[in-house]
Amino acid sequence: MARLLTVASLILLTIGLIVRWPLIRAAMQYRVVRGHVIEVFTIPADGQQVKMFIAYEYPLPGPGKNIALGYAQADENLQLLEDDHIVPAADADGWQRALFGRNVSVYYDVNHPIDSAFMISPIRSAHGLRPEHGMLMIILGIACGILGQIARRRR
Repeated sequence: MARLLTVASLILLTIGLIVRWPLIRAAMQYRVVRGHVIEVFTIPADGQQVKMFIAYEYPLPGPGKNIALGYAQADENLQLLEDDHIVPAADADGWQRALFGRNVSVYYDVNHPIDSAFMISPIRSAHGLRPEHGMLMIILGIACGILGQIARRRR
């Protein structure tokens, strides 16, 4: 039983680190600050769809309370999204209400805080593993490792 828990722990930790890696890399390369969404703009696209633009503000480093505005977004793999978010027109009001005033994590390079700022897009696809799932796997891996060590010491 102890070996099974130890093997499960190593597997969960490895998969969790691989899935979580983009946000670990972002934490090492960029400064993370707490910003919030100040406006969600919608522009009619084609037919029954609209484009959504999300504007957010975040604090700048340095003395005083300097605040910058940003609009750049990235996906879970930290690839900047060139294309705007296109959603069905019927869902646009719901997205605007859900996003307005929401706190978000904004990442920026300390040497270029205005030009390099981006946030992870809050409009995500519902499939696939996200970095948050990786953190859950890491926690479960640590728990399995602890249980494996306890079971091994009981022998």
